[in-house]
Parts: sequence; C-alpha cells; structure tokens
Amino acid sequence: METEKLTSKEYFRYNEIIHFAFITILIILGVFFTYALKFGTDHVDPAMNIGFMYVMPVLAVVSLIACKLLFKQRLKECNAEMNFKVKLLLYRSALIQRFAINEGVAFSAVAAYFLTARLEYLAVSALFLIILLSFKPSREKLVEHLDLTPEEKNFVNDPTAEIV
Repeated sequence: METEKLTSKEYFRYNEIIHFAFITILIILGVFFTYALKFGTDHVDPAMNIGFMYVMPVLAVVSLIACKLLFKQRLKECNAEMNFKVKLLLYRSALIQRFAINEGVAFSAVAAYFLTARLEYLAVSALFLIILLSFKPSREKLVEHLDLTPEEKNFVNDPTAEIV
C-alpha cells in the first residue's frame, strides 16, 4: 500500500485551513447569536449574569494559563520525537489543542452573551478571537517552536519538499 506524500506547502496549507475553520465557526456563531438577540430576548435571563460574572473571568484566566502550559508540554513531546513526519503531526496536534482551548472560552463567552444579552461577554469572545488570530500557523513559527536540524529546516522552507 502506497502512502500519499505530503509537501511542505501542503502541510502548512492544511494547518491554515484548520486555523481558518476554528475562526470561521466562532465568527458565525457570534453573528448568529447577535442576530438572534435582535429578534427576541425571551430566552434572556438577567439572573444568569450572576453566575457568568464570576465564571467567565476565572475560565478566561485558567484557559490562558492552561493553554500556555499545555502547548509548552506538547512542544517538548514534539522535540523529543526523532521522526520528522511524526514531529510535524505532533506539532499539528499541539496547534489544534491550542486553538480548541481558546475557542472553547470564546464559545462560552458567546453563549453567555446570548443568555444574558450583556456585551461584556461578547467583548471577551472578541478578545479570544484576537488571541486565536495571533496563533496563525506559519513556517517561521514552526521553526521558532521546534528544535529542527538544518536538514529539517530545509524541508520546512522548501515548499516543494516532500515530507516522508
């Protein structure tokens, strides 16, 4: 059975598509909930704000710390791997985990906005969207995050190089 070869250009394109999907879903959900609030607030319960008022800041801070620590741990696992292709797959997995943690907080904030109609929660979601945008994958970030050999750096910087 022949395995499909992956070029450096395709690897980064797939990472960018994954990143774009996380961002797009978050934006669509935010727009949908904002639009839904314009047509009715029967579901809005101001009493729910009391719980969210305490939960959202804690969730935001804990997720930022957890994201940083987990990403560092995942990078150590990537750097310990000797096989270059496995190292890249582990790195992609670390990126997805990083995206998901931040998107989870943003989703929670959008849901809090929808349930309470308080703009503060939409602002938290926007903040985490900006953070998510700053995590856009690139060749430069991969080289910065991983301990690559000169040969591996050549693979990463050559868009036509096949990663086997």
